[in-house]
Amino acid sequence: MTDLMGMFGTLAVNAAALIGLMVAVSPIVRRLAIKPDRHDRILLGIGFGLAGIVVMLVSVEVADGILIDGRNVAVAIASLFGGLWTGALAAVCIGGTRLLLGGDGAAFGALSTLLAWLACMAHLRFLPIDRINPANARLLLLGLLLTVATAACAFLAGLIGSWPWAVAVDVGFVYLGAGACFYTVCLIAIAKLLAREHAQVATEKSLHERDERLRALVEISYDWFWETDAEDHLSYLSARVEDVLGVHRTEFVGRSRDHLLVDTIDGDFAKSRQAVEERKPFRNLIWAVRLPAGEVRWLRCSGVPLTDAAGHFTGYLGVTTDVTEHRHAQKTIQWQASHDPLTDLPNRALFHSRLQRMLTHADSAGRRIALLFIDLDQFKRINDSFGHTVGDQLISAAAERIVGCTSPADVVARLGGDEFTVITDDLDDPIDVERIARRIISAFEAPFLLERREVYVSASVGIAIFPDNARSADALMREADAALYRAKDSGRNDFRFFTPELNEQSRERTMMESQLRRALEREELYLCYQPQIRISDSEIVGVEALLRWENEVLGLVPTPQFIALAEDSGLIVPIGAWVLETACRQIAELTKGHPPLNLAVNVSSRQFTTPGLLEAVQHALSVSGLPESALELEITESVLMADLRQTYETLEALSALGIQLSLDDFGTGYSSLSYLRRFPVNVLKIDRAFVNDVTKDAGAAAVVESIIAMAHGLKLTVVSEGVETPEQHAFMVRHGVDRGQGYLYGKPMLLKDFAEIYCAREVA
Repeated sequence: MTDLMGMFGTLAVNAAALIGLMVAVSPIVRRLAIKPDRHDRILLGIGFGLAGIVVMLVSVEVADGILIDGRNVAVAIASLFGGLWTGALAAVCIGGTRLLLGGDGAAFGALSTLLAWLACMAHLRFLPIDRINPANARLLLLGLLLTVATAACAFLAGLIGSWPWAVAVDVGFVYLGAGACFYTVCLIAIAKLLAREHAQVATEKSLHERDERLRALVEISYDWFWETDAEDHLSYLSARVEDVLGVHRTEFVGRSRDHLLVDTIDGDFAKSRQAVEERKPFRNLIWAVRLPAGEVRWLRCSGVPLTDAAGHFTGYLGVTTDVTEHRHAQKTIQWQASHDPLTDLPNRALFHSRLQRMLTHADSAGRRIALLFIDLDQFKRINDSFGHTVGDQLISAAAERIVGCTSPADVVARLGGDEFTVITDDLDDPIDVERIARRIISAFEAPFLLERREVYVSASVGIAIFPDNARSADALMREADAALYRAKDSGRNDFRFFTPELNEQSRERTMMESQLRRALEREELYLCYQPQIRISDSEIVGVEALLRWENEVLGLVPTPQFIALAEDSGLIVPIGAWVLETACRQIAELTKGHPPLNLAVNVSSRQFTTPGLLEAVQHALSVSGLPESALELEITESVLMADLRQTYETLEALSALGIQLSLDDFGTGYSSLSYLRRFPVNVLKIDRAFVNDVTKDAGAAAVVESIIAMAHGLKLTVVSEGVETPEQHAFMVRHGVDRGQGYLYGKPMLLKDFAEIYCAREVA
């Protein structure tokens, strides 16, 4: 009985020792649960092995050479928390020591330790007991396995030791009963301890994982995090600052923000300083930081104050983003929104804003301001002829020349297209702005070299003066624009000041353009026809279609006036297509059953350079039924010289249709023999300016004779315009002119009037 009490007492001591051991090794257990490490597992196995050796040395002997203690529990705990190899290390330490101690029970003790480890291995790897809840049940099951293993080992040891069967069974049952009590009590106590440890481990593991996630987030974030102490010195910077700023963190840590910021910055730093003084959070404030190399970077910062457990302020925690590129992008966007991308000059919006501001200052100071509107002459022709790339190059080069004619105080802007403006401030005398206008016009006398081509362009300038002509920005712009149109109407390559009369002309022009835009749909346009006769026998062989416009408001509008307006506005293209189709249809109907007439139709420079002319001609011939050989298109010399390659291609395509091509107003332009030989021209028309003087001026007569001889030498048909007297007709007969046109043969007339003359002459 005393031995039994001693045995249970010893078991109680062993249980207490094992529970104490759990408390002692719990930090290592927590470390393994949070972050498994081989070194910690080895230490845990050796530690439990040493603990098992200790409890083995103080264990109770229940029979000769047979001890019962907590060695197996030590192996089980090592296996549960360190894994099988940790348990194996503990078992080796304990079993090896028992063998070294020697004695009759040495083999039994070593075998018992081995069986305990095998029971743990079965428990952890082969039995589905991890599905048994709660944890107490799993531990009790493990205790049962350990008890059975120890009892079986004691029974086998008794038989091996030549004990009778009855004694061996008794010893086995003693081990089974004592072990059941021991392991049950010990493992339940450990289970409760483990429940608390598990909760603490779970908390620590969760915190550790959160710290790892935050650390990973800090490392991959484009932003960087920082902390300051109570004196606003940087105490921490995340590594990202080195990648963004290219400066090691040690360059910043310990320094105050005042030391890092540039001297001249916006007001955001003052706001952050005030927030720090008041211990308040701040958000999205912009700081300018000067790097050690002198470069300035712009940062967006947010921060919150930190306090200790006692509530005392300890510094700030914040996040910073480098917004230097964003700031530069914003400036670029702002620049692009207010400047012309092609010339880098102020655009219309910025120009208007500056003009308004300058007018306000000039009004309060009693100063004058001059506004110049500049337009490139015939830019549309060059743009259409050479392409938009050359056109853009011309605009850029023109902008440079205009800027070179002004002072740094002047404002030069591009309103769009080929329109520029200049604002000159503090004008003492109108003669000053006249000098600027003359310099600009003179600057365009030299040719522009664009893609190895010399291009000539002139400029027209309109001038309005504040406050002499107008007192508001919009009114001043209207008046400068009116002066510009006056300069263009006067022959271009010149400047004009605004006058009150121009205001009325501008209104009239605007109203005329508005009426002209609806002239086609209102059927206000109509054609007149002027006959062309064969000089040799005065027979009508052709007719020229001439456009007329009669408006219900404006009345009969002079043809040169509305044709020039149609050219400038682009309306000449649809109007020209209408003229072509209408003339072909009317003459085709008139000549049905009669000998064909030659129909001459003028093609403007805008029509010729606008894509679609060939299609318009084909359409007119198709819908009218007029023979291709009966149509004669009249073009001027300026059209030929716009773009030689494109002109040649267009004329070749028209000639391939069988159309006659006529060069109108010969002698008033370039009058070059080279292009007469090169281009497929069929007819040459002598300008009326020469025909008027052939009977009065020997020089004019000599020029006309030379033109006729040259044209016949090139096998061209010669037509003389403006024949109004019999003497002029006789001159043309003597020199072999092929066809004549003028008041002597007939004025421009409506179709019905021309039809009467044409049919009457044919009957006669």
